[in-house]
Amino acid sequence: MSFAKQSQKMDILNGPIWNKIPLYALPVAATGMLEQLFNASDVAIVGNFASTDRTAAIAAVGANSPVIGVILNLFIGISWEPTL
Repeated sequence: MSFAKQSQKMDILNGPIWNKIPLYALPVAATGMLEQLFNASDVAIVGNFASTDRTAAIAAVGANSPVIGVILNLFIGISWEPTL
């Protein structure tokens, strides 16, 4: 037996906005928190396992964090479809 999934689109332009803001903002905030945890774990792993010049290794991780954030947010923004 096949069940068809019916999705409802979120209409942000019409109607009250106050119940739609949390539906949009919570996934964005959760993504930011997970990204910070990812960067913190990168720094912890590189700091513990770098044999020489730990400062340069941690600086390299810190320099790549914005690039990873842009790529991650780009793909999340492209793929995220709000539903009610």
